Amino acid sequence: MILSFFDYSRWRTPFFPLLASYMMGIITAYCLPGYRLISWYCLGSLFFIQVVLSLYKPCYRILALICMLCTLFAGGYYLLARQDPFEQQDHFVHCLPRMEEYEAVIVAPVIMRRRHYRTTLLVKQVKIDGEWQKASGKIAMSGWGASKRMAYGQRLRIQGAPTSVVPNRNPYMTNWALAWQSKGIAHQHHLSTKQWMIISSSPKVFLLGWLHLWRQKMTNIIQKSIEDPDIAAVVVAMLWGNRLELNEEIKALYTETGVMHILAVSGLHVGLLYYLLLLLIYWLSLLLPCLMQYQLRITWTALLGYSLITGLAPPILRAMVMLFFYQLGKWLERDIIPTNILAFTALILLLYNPYLLFSVSFQLSFIAVASMIALYVPLLANSYLPHHPWLRAWWQLIVLSLTIQIGTLPLTLYYFHGIPLYSWLANSLVVPLLTPLLFISLLSNFSCSLGLLHRWLIALLVKLLTSIHAALRLIRSLPAAYIDAIYWPLSTIFLLYGSLLAGLQRIICRKKYYTWTAFALLLAFLSKWAYDYACCQRQAKIIIYSLSPHMVIACYRGTQGLFLVEGSLERHDAIFQHAVVPSMAAMRTQQVQWYRWADCVNDPLLVTSCEEGVRYLTWQGRRIVWLLPSLLATQLPIPYVSDIWIISSHQAVRVAQHLTHYQGKLPQVVVLGACISAEQKRLNLFHWLDDQGALTITVR
Repeated sequence: MILSFFDYSRWRTPFFPLLASYMMGIITAYCLPGYRLISWYCLGSLFFIQVVLSLYKPCYRILALICMLCTLFAGGYYLLARQDPFEQQDHFVHCLPRMEEYEAVIVAPVIMRRRHYRTTLLVKQVKIDGEWQKASGKIAMSGWGASKRMAYGQRLRIQGAPTSVVPNRNPYMTNWALAWQSKGIAHQHHLSTKQWMIISSSPKVFLLGWLHLWRQKMTNIIQKSIEDPDIAAVVVAMLWGNRLELNEEIKALYTETGVMHILAVSGLHVGLLYYLLLLLIYWLSLLLPCLMQYQLRITWTALLGYSLITGLAPPILRAMVMLFFYQLGKWLERDIIPTNILAFTALILLLYNPYLLFSVSFQLSFIAVASMIALYVPLLANSYLPHHPWLRAWWQLIVLSLTIQIGTLPLTLYYFHGIPLYSWLANSLVVPLLTPLLFISLLSNFSCSLGLLHRWLIALLVKLLTSIHAALRLIRSLPAAYIDAIYWPLSTIFLLYGSLLAGLQRIICRKKYYTWTAFALLLAFLSKWAYDYACCQRQAKIIIYSLSPHMVIACYRGTQGLFLVEGSLERHDAIFQHAVVPSMAAMRTQQVQWYRWADCVNDPLLVTSCEEGVRYLTWQGRRIVWLLPSLLATQLPIPYVSDIWIISSHQAVRVAQHLTHYQGKLPQVVVLGACISAEQKRLNLFHWLDDQGALTITVR
């Protein structure tokens, strides 16, 4: 019934408007929550009207199409709103204030790194007022200490209650709250060793648990066989998608050359493994002809197992669903339209989990495939093709890399703030070697009992990866190989992207209209960039960073930055590099002055003073008072006149009581710490900063 609304002679991609309507509903629900009941009524009524119109008369097809688009919009809104834990009746969030302890099952592999472990729990029941009640919901558990006793499928009893995952207020850091929401996680619990105990010492080994144990066994084989830890970490990341053991130098090498995608299991790995299995079955069928009858079963069983082992990431789901519909179309002898398959795949995945729309891997995967479908053939047809077959294949791979880089350019600039200019060259060298690398890696895992063959395969694998690393280092040494610290707003990025697409349309369609369009968009981009640069030269901002147990007040004026630090924090510390340096690059800071409270009393730019438990600061006419955490709520010397107050979470209620009798302009109150109690949650006027959070205050 859905496909009957479309005339295929004019419109060959009917699923794109359906997908666009559904995505708009998801985005609207994320930006404007709170209307789930209205969306449910609209969904039912619009679907009923659509069915009536489509069955009544053919002349009402346009109205039925409009109703169907509105139905998908309401459905997207409803499904995302339904993911809210408060909308689920049996979720533990309803009994969170009275929760004493709870029982949960480990449903993810326990990841251990530097004595810090983390995993995911599925809540089974909670204890309220001494009675156990059934509940559901997922929790991200973490802690310090040994976790060797934990295993997939074990049932734990945990004391205390989890806390909500608060979105990071630092705009230049990853929003882990949104990333966890795509996995159905809205709460976290950081535990000590005494807070949890194992109830079931011999857990049931489910299919996923067995697959995770098998992956860990294969990982241990690789790490024991390869002496170089960097090479071993690359093989594990390339084969199983586990990038925890990669050091920063290897990550930077692959990122700055634009080949980081081969270390994240994606659709490229699924496609290569699919054709590798077909080739292997063909070779074996020469000895066993009956094997061709089971080709489809063997291939899909292996692909499903590999997808489950690597974690069912959005790129893998996209590749598996697209491959399924591709083979289904061939089996039904129907025309295969790649745009329809891509749009319908995205619609299915978003129906399964609407939060996937905000996943970076989901966006990059689908936009990369869409750019290949839209740009690869026209660009290849309008370019020079070498006559030699090897050169022609290499040139086709270069054009394919360029189309993917052009298509994913806005996402690369927005999320990663950099451009690898020679990624087309690096991909043309690395991607052809990925197939033998995967083949040799799999063979080396399964041939561990064959000593001589296993050693030969490991030696060949190490030589290949060493050569690849040498080539990538050579590419990275080229001039302007990686342009980083690009912190442009979305409007500037899309102006550049629009001018680039208009220029490509000029090459493909050969119309002068696109020349003027590209020139106008490029001029608008340059004007916007110049305006942003001039604004940075005149900026005056105060940014307060909460880097537990430290606190940093950064005063930016133009391209100069002045940092006032309390504690032993240094510029080379990892937490400073991770939380503060990106904002310095976004502010285009060129000169930095570093002070501690005891060293800046006589500085002409600052007016500071120290008392017992209190710090004062005046900069650009703004007065800041910081009440140290050592002050108790009963000892607070409140009668200070200032523009900004910096306090701790245990002082919030006392400060709020003082502000009820405050006369004059209320100051901005910044609270260092999480909002814990119900009484604190009612203080909506306060700015709560969790660890590594930041608050920007514009002076002028």
